[in-house]
Parts: sequence; structure tokens; C-alpha cells
Amino acid sequence: MCISIDIEQFKIFEDIFGFLFSIEKLKWFCCVLLKEKYLKLEKYLKHDNLVDLNGLNLFLELNFLKEVIGKKNDKLIDILNNIK
Repeated sequence: MCISIDIEQFKIFEDIFGFLFSIEKLKWFCCVLLKEKYLKLEKYLKHDNLVDLNGLNLFLELNFLKEVIGKKNDKLIDILNNIK
């Protein structure tokens, strides 16, 4: 019982935040799906009318980063050098 609850919680966590933890996911998501993920994250982090994050701005910034790093950069140091 406890294990199945933990697995369900992890699935929810992965659905909301998982795309942020992988450069591969960021690089291969289409724009529509990526925008949907960011807006979902914004909604999840919203409390009443207080918003910790602007999902559209995050989408625009990380979509730009996605284009800058291209499909071939897999190492964090390569990505940081491209940002620099």
C-alpha cells in the first residue's frame, strides 16, 4: 500500500517537474508540448492569485536555450559555454 502511494506520488512529480531535470527531454520536446509543460508548472505553483513563476517567460527562455544548445550538446559544460 505504501509503495503504491509513493509510486503514484513520483509519477505526479515526474509529470509536473520531470522535464526540467533532463537536457535530453528539453532538446527533443516539440514547442507545443514544452509550452504546455511550462504552463502546467505555473498552474501547479500558483496559490490563489500569487504566482511564483511565469510559465510563458520560462518557456520562451528555455526554448531559446534549446535552440542555442542545438541537438548535439550533451554535456553540461558545453551548454554552459554556449550560454556564456
